[in-house]
Amino acid sequence: MYEQPLQDDPVAREKLLRARGEIEEIIKRYDLAAFVVLHAAPHGSEVLIEVSPSYSIVKIIDGVAHIKSQLADYKGDKDAQLYDLAASANMASSMFELMAHTTMLLGELAKQLDEITGSTHTNMKHIKPN
Repeated sequence: MYEQPLQDDPVAREKLLRARGEIEEIIKRYDLAAFVVLHAAPHGSEVLIEVSPSYSIVKIIDGVAHIKSQLADYKGDKDAQLYDLAASANMASSMFELMAHTTMLLGELAKQLDEITGSTHTNMKHIKPN
């Protein structure tokens, strides 16, 4: 079995942070919601969750999802409020369904690769950017 020591790789970390920054710019430029997981060998990962494009009534603050939709925020335009409510519901539902399917697929892939390689994994740790 090949054992790879767990350590922070500054080159991989820098690559991930640069890529994340570019992806964030694209998401903002096109006013999109997104869930992106990036990985760089040997064991660097970066997660990007964006659920607050202009139409969204959702914000994530300190890891907690908040929903805000007051008619006053729409200057009394109920149709605009309903549009954002529906768009936000569609965003959350479609992202959830696609991530759930992908999670099942990747879970099976990881299980098979672990069996083939005899791999074991340690718990992930969160490293905040400098």
